[in-house]
Amino acid sequence: LRDGIILTWAAESFRSQATATALGLEPHWIAPPAGPGPLRKAAFYPVAFWRTLQLLRRRRPRTVVCLNRPPFRPRACALYGLGSGAPFLMDFHSGAIGKRVWRPFRPLYRWLLRRSPATLCHNHEDAEVVRSWGGRPVRLLSLPVGLDRVAEPDPPVTPTILAVCSFAQDEPTRLMLEVMRRRPGVRFLLTGRYAKAGLTPETVHRNVTLLGFLPYEAYLDALCAATA
Repeated sequence: LRDGIILTWAAESFRSQATATALGLEPHWIAPPAGPGPLRKAAFYPVAFWRTLQLLRRRRPRTVVCLNRPPFRPRACALYGLGSGAPFLMDFHSGAIGKRVWRPFRPLYRWLLRRSPATLCHNHEDAEVVRSWGGRPVRLLSLPVGLDRVAEPDPPVTPTILAVCSFAQDEPTRLMLEVMRRRPGVRFLLTGRYAKAGLTPETVHRNVTLLGFLPYEAYLDALCAATA
């Protein structure tokens, strides 16, 4: 990983920044245009693909690390590796397995995994899938979050549990909310874009607070203020 970089097609990414910190990589960002919508994002992919190749040719890193989604990003890194001999590693996000939109790209993922010396996995289930596809998983189950600079608050009077959610299809959201409803003496805080699961603050039990997607500093405050 010496003289290695990590590439992200986003304006910011805690996951990529923390991975860069943990592994001593130089982060590079290629940000999409502002605004929602899948069509806008799809139009950004070929632009980001070309800018990635340009960046790699200019910077000429000895190793490239990138998130596996969208699959066009590791494909660009693999092309650079074919010409330069530089190895590339994927940071394997679960969405490449669980999200329907990426299923047609599984043959490409298998091809990429077999040509990479290692693949970073953040849970055991992903690691087993990567291994079954011919990859060499390395489990990186936690990332540094810089809690040393956050003052420790007084313990909350009511037991408070923070649930870090993405409200993706593979998360048991309804089951989790039912369990929370049955524990009225515990306060639950949920981070993440809850509208993806069709939730609103009015549709959850009174001991559940939907925090939404938090800025990093606010996320750290919520993390440290919770009992667990």
